[in-house]
Amino acid sequence: MATHDLSSLKIHREEDDPTRPRPGRRALISLAAVALVLVAGWLVWRSDLLPRSAPEVRVARPRVLQAGGVEEVLAATGYLVPQLKAVVSAEISGRLSWRGVELGSVVKAGQVIARLSNEDLAAQVAEAKASLAQSRAALAQAGATRWQADREVERQRSLLAQGITTQADYDSARRTADVAVAGVHAAEESVKAFEARVALAEATFRKTIIRAPFDGIVITKNAEVGEMVAAGAFSGQPTGGAIVTVADFSSLEMEADVNESLVSKISTGQAALITVDAVPDRRYRGVLRLLVPTADRQKSIVPAKLRILDPDERLVPDMSARVSFITKELSAESVAAPPRIFVPAGIIRLDGNTPYVLLVREDHVVRVRVTLGESRGDLREVVSGLTGAETLVEAGAEGLKDGDRVRVAS
Repeated sequence: MATHDLSSLKIHREEDDPTRPRPGRRALISLAAVALVLVAGWLVWRSDLLPRSAPEVRVARPRVLQAGGVEEVLAATGYLVPQLKAVVSAEISGRLSWRGVELGSVVKAGQVIARLSNEDLAAQVAEAKASLAQSRAALAQAGATRWQADREVERQRSLLAQGITTQADYDSARRTADVAVAGVHAAEESVKAFEARVALAEATFRKTIIRAPFDGIVITKNAEVGEMVAAGAFSGQPTGGAIVTVADFSSLEMEADVNESLVSKISTGQAALITVDAVPDRRYRGVLRLLVPTADRQKSIVPAKLRILDPDERLVPDMSARVSFITKELSAESVAAPPRIFVPAGIIRLDGNTPYVLLVREDHVVRVRVTLGESRGDLREVVSGLTGAETLVEAGAEGLKDGDRVRVAS
């Protein structure tokens, strides 16, 4: 029987492979991966990328007292907008050959502010006038012919009565007079036609001269000399054929957005104080002119239009502003006094000896240091640190830190 050598048969175990990770190393890699996932999850959670429950807080608004103890009923923000504003465009297409105004130029109603190239139209006007003159001359000639024909008819009638001429000669004179009358009528109609042609040519020519529609100030410049402009909306330009924009600064008013749930607090004719961000050292008296009878369903606001009673030259369109609706109208002297802001004494917190309050801004808590004034019952005056438009955390702030997310109780 043959004998087989079994010494070459050998089991290769995993631990004999030097490139394969050992069990201990595999455990370390797994732990590191888990730790990395946990750290990433914590960072995402801290960055608010994942939804998480937020504590609920109850909020309050500061109480703003204007000069003379007049209380603020409602506050809103908005912009200054002129009631009278016009984008001045050309009525016909053409090349802008001259513009006599720049940004900030003061213009009067009817003032020539720009002109289109109009040499061809001027020639058309001259041609139409010459044709009109020619038609008037033809009318005069037809009138003379008619006068002569009428005289001949009278002469032939007299001769016929005396038996000197024949009936045929008289009838021929009558026919000539009738033709002369028709010639006069034709010449008169021709004159009317050429007068209309002159009027049309002159009207087209006048459209090349752009005038200011009302007294105002140029606030935008849309076209430069040499550019082609078109008639209003028929232009392919982004400006729609506009040359300049004119606004009447004396018609400036404020447009504010009022939360629709608070509209019932104000009414047409309500007194207001308007603060413009660009003019922080002055407050302007205003009155609610109109609550627009429509609401924005996306923003839940109702537009309000306020007339400014004492505007000055510092106010320009599109400035941002804040309005405080008040219980009664104030005099110009009283408006100069700054408003006083009071908050519930219970919302004031202390960091050592430093007072502060917590605000809610974009669903997060913001810590603001304040300077306190006098006390009035359960209210405390805030001399600095607040504007009066903030949302203050009144209850539920236990354990909250600056920057924490919160939910406002309904």
